[in-house]
Amino acid sequence: MKKLLLLILLLLIATPPITVYGSSLSFEKGEVNKSGVLLKGVNYESFSATTHTDSGTIGSQNVSYVKAKANSDAFIVTWGKTTKDQMTGANLLLLAKDFEYNNPEYIVLAGINGDYYNMSTFQPVNAHVQRGITIKDQNFSLDRYFSVGFTNDDRLFIANKNNQVETYYSLTVLDEGRVIKEVELQGFNQIPAENKSAIYFNLINIPTIQDADIFSVGIRKAINYGNYFLDGRIIESVESIVSNDQYFSIVTKDQELLPYLKSGFDVIVQKHMDGVYQGVDWIIGVGSQPLEDGVIKDFEDINDQNVSFAQARHPRSSFGFTEDGDFILMTIDGRQTDMDGVNLREMALAMQSLGAIQAFNLDGGGSTQLLIREDDDFVYLNQPSEMRRVPNGIFIVAPKIKVQGETFNLSYDGFDFSYNISDSIGSVLDYRVYLNDEQLDNNLNQFQFSGLDHDKIYYVSIEVDYDIDGVTYTNTFLNERVNLKPYAGDYVKKPPSNFIMDISNNDDIAGFDIFITYDDPDKTLTKMYLIYDEERVIISKSVGGYRVSVYNAVVDKNYMLKIEYFYRIDTITPVSEITEETYYYRYKPIVDEEITSTTTITTEVTIHTTTDDLPINSDDDFDFWPIIYTASTILILSIFIIIKRKK
Repeated sequence: MKKLLLLILLLLIATPPITVYGSSLSFEKGEVNKSGVLLKGVNYESFSATTHTDSGTIGSQNVSYVKAKANSDAFIVTWGKTTKDQMTGANLLLLAKDFEYNNPEYIVLAGINGDYYNMSTFQPVNAHVQRGITIKDQNFSLDRYFSVGFTNDDRLFIANKNNQVETYYSLTVLDEGRVIKEVELQGFNQIPAENKSAIYFNLINIPTIQDADIFSVGIRKAINYGNYFLDGRIIESVESIVSNDQYFSIVTKDQELLPYLKSGFDVIVQKHMDGVYQGVDWIIGVGSQPLEDGVIKDFEDINDQNVSFAQARHPRSSFGFTEDGDFILMTIDGRQTDMDGVNLREMALAMQSLGAIQAFNLDGGGSTQLLIREDDDFVYLNQPSEMRRVPNGIFIVAPKIKVQGETFNLSYDGFDFSYNISDSIGSVLDYRVYLNDEQLDNNLNQFQFSGLDHDKIYYVSIEVDYDIDGVTYTNTFLNERVNLKPYAGDYVKKPPSNFIMDISNNDDIAGFDIFITYDDPDKTLTKMYLIYDEERVIISKSVGGYRVSVYNAVVDKNYMLKIEYFYRIDTITPVSEITEETYYYRYKPIVDEEITSTTTITTEVTIHTTTDDLPINSDDDFDFWPIIYTASTILILSIFIIIKRKK
């Protein structure tokens, strides 16, 4: 008996508590406090709500959100206010104004606070890229932190942990915001080889360089979060290097670059993002993704700062996407009367109730802010517990003129480009299309460029003259960067491949849903159809793939499914193929849905965020298992001691 009790005791000690989530998690919408339309397809609302945690703890909530339809003229940007040498932070209202000041071709419709950050330096925890400018390229080292890039196309977003940048610094020359030249730099503070250029910056001992042209540049920005970002204006040609906290120098032996190094032109020095983020101009960091592909994760899988933080109720800020590609910004207030805040599973459920199938968590607590445009000014839609300075934010903006451009059919010596320009807030008067500094025939809306130097960087730019209320403006609305270097040598672009169907019953439509993923590294796919029986059904783009449904399916019928897909490699008109594979699915209505539970053990505890967003004391999601576990252990120990004493 004694040995048996000892064995039971050891098993209890060796077995960790099991976390079991109940079925009490709920979200109930209450009274609407405010609602309206910011732009066609962009709506907002603020309302009261009641939530219950998994353990049944009730909460009074104030929920605010903005939703931008996928087919609206609005798109998504990131922005952070910078000083000369760092991100400086501002409340969200000031961030919105700073964006409009620096990007006069857009107006801000709505915005939300962004990433976690260091409250002393205002450096964001993760990567930050705005308008193609790499301010910070890497994410925080802990596995759970990552970044999200907004593509403003059918891909919607790209989430990534380990970011890549190009191996070299680039020097970009701009004339009134329009890129006219970009070259690869040999590096910093080194004598350039023939036909190369270098930057001299932050030097104490100034070298003398022969047989090179030197230009002084007045510094506007010099930010270093791992790699330099320099922004300045060319002052003049000089005889010797100028390098201090006010100036850096361009030293070149590249005769082709010389005509572009004119006084008054702007220059940018940076390492562009590469890998999955190549060509992605708007990137921001997040803490976690509590809602993924329509599934609300367990706290152990969400984690974020740590499990306790995920379980505690705080003011929260979130963004996400619906299945149709609509974009949502949402805040839930807290730390105020009748505003309890939510844990991250409650937050995910609130986003899901708004139609999201993907939802990400941003910095919360006193940082939680959601603004909208109202009477040509900005007001808070939510009720912030503070109006805290934050390093960056996500904004829904509208262009004053709608300009859409697409590059495709990239090869080692050329690419195709198509574009469309239409009225929006303003009316188009005239426009000009450029390849670097060469003006093109704007009677064409599609170009085929060939015979280009594969060792160079090209930009397609569109500059528009437009009218708003009788006043004429001119702005550059597009600087599309095209890097042909990855296509040099014997590289051959590949069509889409490896199509995979994930099929699931959907009794609501008396049929089944199909989600399709595939490999397309060269982005050649244009559209696809589902083929079965005599049917040919268009497949819609969704987050992370394509989605289609088969309605009113025949019970027990063995469906034979194929995919017809269209792609472009070296032609303007897409070509089509049909998959060799046939996918089979037998439809049977769901009778009993199997319920399973998953046990996850997490021991990680890490803190890196704004200090008052750390977990607070809370009875939220009370877990009875530790009590049962402790009581059982004490009981067995007591019995063991009693038996031993009787002996």
